[in-house]
Amino acid sequence: PSGDPPYLADTISPKSYARAFHLMDALLRALLPYEGLMQLGFNHSLRVNGEDVCISITEEKDSIIHEVTHAERLEMLEYEEARSKGRYASKPRIPKYDHPWSGRLKIIIQERFSFEDCKAYVLEDRIGEILIALFEASNISRLQRIAAAEKYQREVEARRIMEQKKSNIMLKSKRQKLFSTKRGIMRLHA
Repeated sequence: PSGDPPYLADTISPKSYARAFHLMDALLRALLPYEGLMQLGFNHSLRVNGEDVCISITEEKDSIIHEVTHAERLEMLEYEEARSKGRYASKPRIPKYDHPWSGRLKIIIQERFSFEDCKAYVLEDRIGEILIALFEASNISRLQRIAAAEKYQREVEARRIMEQKKSNIMLKSKRQKLFSTKRGIMRLHA
C-alpha cells in the first residue's frame, strides 16, 4: 500500500539507517546459499531454507527528563494568568519525558529470539548467533507448518468418516423402512 511508511522509517532514526541496512545485508549474504531472500511485505520476512521467518529491526529510545523550553514556559504563564483572572484556558501539555533515539539497535526474530546492542557488544559481533536463531526459527516454522497440515488432514479424514457413518445410518434406516414395508405388504397378501 502506498500509505505505508518506507521500510524501517518508523522504527529507526535516519542516523541508524546505514548500520541497519549493513546488518540486513550481512544476514542476506550469509543466507544466500540457503535459499535466503528478503520479502518486504506486510511482515518483513526472510526466507531461510524455504521457510518464511519474520524479522524486525528497531532502534531503542531513551527516556530522559524533558527540559521545559522558553515557549512552553510562556504558554504556562499565559495559562496561569488566565486562570487567575477567572477566564477559561486549557492547560498546556508539557511532557515529563523526551524519548530520543538511542542508537542501540535490536533484532527480533519470530517474536522468539531477540538480539540487541549493549555495552559489552554490538549486533555486528553477533551475526553468527543471529544466523543460528534464523535457522532455528525456520525449523520451528517448518515443524509448525507440517503439524498444521497433518491436523488439517486428520480433520478432513474425521469429517469424511462422520459423513460416511451418517450415510451408512441413513442407508440402514431406509433399508429397515423398506424391509418393514415389504413385510407389511407380504402380510396383506397372505
